[in-house]
Amino acid sequence: GIHWHTLRMLSILFAASALVAGTSFAAPVTKDGPYGWTAVQSTDGSRRVTMSFSLWHEEGVEDAVNAKFLSVSDPKNKDYANYLSVTQLAALSRPCPKASAKAWAWCRNFSGATCTPAGTGDIFRVTMAAETVEKALNVRLGLFTHPLAPKRAITRTLDIVVLSDEIAEFAQCVFGLDMFPILNERPQVRASAGNEITPSLLQGPTLYNITDKATTDSKASMAVAEFQGQAFLPSDLAKFESAYGIAAQPVRRVIGAPNADKSAGVEASLDIQYIIATGPGVPADFYLHDGQDFDLMGWATAVLADSNSALVWSVSYGEGVNGGNGGVIQPATAHQLNFQLQKFALRGMSVLVASGDSGVYNRLPFEKTKFHPSYPSCLPAVTSVGATQLDDGVEDSGVSFSGGGFTPAEYYVRATNSTWQADAVNAYLNSGVKLPPADLWDRTGRGLPDVSAVGVDFMVYTDGEAQGVSGTSASTPAVSGIIALVNDQLLAAGKRPLGFLNPFLYQNPHMFRDITKGYNDGGGIGFFKHGFYATSGWDPVTGLGTPNYPAIKAAALSAQS
Repeated sequence: GIHWHTLRMLSILFAASALVAGTSFAAPVTKDGPYGWTAVQSTDGSRRVTMSFSLWHEEGVEDAVNAKFLSVSDPKNKDYANYLSVTQLAALSRPCPKASAKAWAWCRNFSGATCTPAGTGDIFRVTMAAETVEKALNVRLGLFTHPLAPKRAITRTLDIVVLSDEIAEFAQCVFGLDMFPILNERPQVRASAGNEITPSLLQGPTLYNITDKATTDSKASMAVAEFQGQAFLPSDLAKFESAYGIAAQPVRRVIGAPNADKSAGVEASLDIQYIIATGPGVPADFYLHDGQDFDLMGWATAVLADSNSALVWSVSYGEGVNGGNGGVIQPATAHQLNFQLQKFALRGMSVLVASGDSGVYNRLPFEKTKFHPSYPSCLPAVTSVGATQLDDGVEDSGVSFSGGGFTPAEYYVRATNSTWQADAVNAYLNSGVKLPPADLWDRTGRGLPDVSAVGVDFMVYTDGEAQGVSGTSASTPAVSGIIALVNDQLLAAGKRPLGFLNPFLYQNPHMFRDITKGYNDGGGIGFFKHGFYATSGWDPVTGLGTPNYPAIKAAALSAQS
């Protein structure tokens, strides 16, 4: 297992070396953040800020969760699909009692702070005034806005967050202070006339052959996770369903922000409309995180605390992982989010995440010294979804914006962290396919995406009007609905849901249409315009390929025979 205390000390040493001595909080924050976020001012001191501390576990707890994650997710293991209840999971993954006690004691030092254990109890959510956060964590906070969302401001620090000795006694890392969400204009890729994506095209034999609708009183469920104020209008969903001949199906539960179904965001509308298009009749939930943040830990803990959570989650958001234009997500932080996502698998839940829309980079503008895969899609505990396109009505090519590549080895290596894909990825690397310059990427890392689906020109209703939308954020809900429909068939047959998908997917590559043409964008490094190329078998543009619903259903039913 990973030695967290060693990691903690290494990250403290690294961060300390980068700090400027004697930071003054009186000076205004004038430096802009990454991804187009502009500093407006030093934050209003009374503004409330929420952060999540990842508490220490007793020795062996994280290894035990990892072992259970591997066994319940592997169709070849006798423990396959033997999931845990909310109570059982909380008992397995509980935090160290001393860490919990110290967290509460620390929190009581600050008047006006609200502190609550979250998820299965090992995340400590703290909300306090910005000026209190500055003193408590020795950082300087600023208020930042983005031209694509000018009315929304987020509170962030540009400092490297180093936990004090007191905090490091109870927490491994803190979330919510230093990561900037990505707001980016969508890929302006358009299909040729007649190749726009509609539900009937997705369901038909040209694409995914979705031959079922959910059973009456389906036990399956699915959900989309939205952030940064991306709400939907039920009237748009109803109009979409009517326009494309889908049986009327409202959202089962609207969770999170109070205004989640009061306005029409393009991303949210796309997600909810197309997860229903490919999972027709499966009860669908809509989660919108309350606030302007891209708070993955807030979402993960809300799901883990919910005994009635949806079984399949579609997430179309991301940010860069390893520096460059997006700052650095510390390995300890990535590991702790991945640990929470492993718990989804222990509950029988699947998480599918868009692989990003800038090829080998997480987002534009390109930062040209290393490839930057998209986070959290590059984590081992999720299923990463890339994108394809139709050429003259035939799906045989990856699309250039499809995110893909390899998670840097300082985070994850496939030989130990994503063993299920090792043979498929090694076959790609040894196939003789043209590869990018070796110094730009890490061939030992976790390869992504895992699978893909068409991602160009989905017809989406927002504010009553149809428009074409492209991105891996279109392919992701499309694949998620298919997985939810397979779960419906499993549950109707008295079997258990698919849970973490990847070992099952890589053991059954025949379930996918192999996409062998295309490449993803390399950002134009010198003469190097292309990133990775698609080829037969797995590749870092389209993964294993695109889904064939009847084949996935048959393999899933036989895996639990």
